[in-house]
Amino acid sequence: MKYALIGCMVLARDIGYCISQNENTIHSFWLEQGLHDTPSKLKEQIQELIEKIETLNETLPDGRKFDAILLAYGLCSNGVVGLKSNKLKIIIPRCDDCMALFLGSQEKYLEIFNTYKGIYWFNKPWVENAFIPSKKNYELMYQDYLKYYDEDNAEYLIEVETSFTKNYKNAFFIKSAIYNDKEAEQEIRENAEYFGWTFNLIKSDKTFLNDLISGKHDDRFLICEVGQTTQADYDGKKITAF
Repeated sequence: MKYALIGCMVLARDIGYCISQNENTIHSFWLEQGLHDTPSKLKEQIQELIEKIETLNETLPDGRKFDAILLAYGLCSNGVVGLKSNKLKIIIPRCDDCMALFLGSQEKYLEIFNTYKGIYWFNKPWVENAFIPSKKNYELMYQDYLKYYDEDNAEYLIEVETSFTKNYKNAFFIKSAIYNDKEAEQEIRENAEYFGWTFNLIKSDKTFLNDLISGKHDDRFLICEVGQTTQADYDGKKITAF
């Protein structure tokens, strides 16, 4: 099978490994991390890539054309709702967000989510690609504020920026089995201590990602047929299409 894959950069390390171990042909298109914070922008950029892939596919010779488009995204704040392709199927994992993809299943994600209160998720790709809450990052932010404000105002702004951390109780670090993430793990251990969170370590699982790439598209995945539009589902499936 030949697939075009659209994914978030935070998944690039893990998906790259899965692709290297898979016999299917995968052409990857990456979007910057953080677009889920503005779901309309995420949807817009994914739709643009879908249309780019449709156009590209028309230029490819027989035998190299894509069989479908894979989305390496979860529901992601409804950022994958309203997508459509008039020429290719779109396959999307049925999960809340990318953490289920790192953990191996939506069921594992929900098990942890329902057991622990106030979870903030981390792994090496998130440390690399996202602005994570950390003593180091907020010290840098404070120094940046001092360029424009006096100390009192700078300190107040940092208090505002960090106030959300009081809503969290547990730092979960998803440890990789395929790349060295000891430095990132230690950083999150220190961050957890700094914020007064409990540090938790859990191993990553590539099952969900491998099955997405391998074409094992059972009920864990939405298969959006040509011409259908993705929609949110509130009965447990997360996403559907009509």
